[in-house]
Amino acid sequence: MSVTMHPLAALRQRESAPAGSRSSVGLKRREPGSIAEATARAIHEVGGVRSAMAVLGLSQTRVYALTDPDERRRINAEGIEALCVAGATALAEHFALLAGGLFLPSGRDEGDSGLHRLTGAAAAEFGDFVRVQLAALADGRLTPAEAAEALRELEEALAPLTRLWGELYARAGEGR
Repeated sequence: MSVTMHPLAALRQRESAPAGSRSSVGLKRREPGSIAEATARAIHEVGGVRSAMAVLGLSQTRVYALTDPDERRRINAEGIEALCVAGATALAEHFALLAGGLFLPSGRDEGDSGLHRLTGAAAAEFGDFVRVQLAALADGRLTPAEAAEALRELEEALAPLTRLWGELYARAGEGR
């Protein structure tokens, strides 16, 4: 199955290892943006193959097979859930990008001082994005390099905004 890569995935691919690079999980080359590559990143995020074996309840051979681009069987929904619960975000990001969206983890009980800090960080980061975007548009056009820089700044702004949203959502409770 051929999948068109989301622009954010393509940007991350250019910023990380070269196309078809090897991962710390296994030796086979994985296509960036593939489920095998996302699974390998998730395994790395939970601490490597041994940790993933415990999280998934699978043998070492089976964990390696989940990242094998030539293997027909892929990770199942229960495995994705287990890796996410263990702290991996790579698979959530993978599926969000495939759906045309963006995955950003939300807040975790920041407390009132945390809300103040998140609000300030969101304002500062969004200000950085606006500065970069306006400078890039000053000549009336946006080059791919300028768009990539603006996108990085916007992603940096979205992280505290999303955490702030999660905290406010949790506090609003039934008041919504």
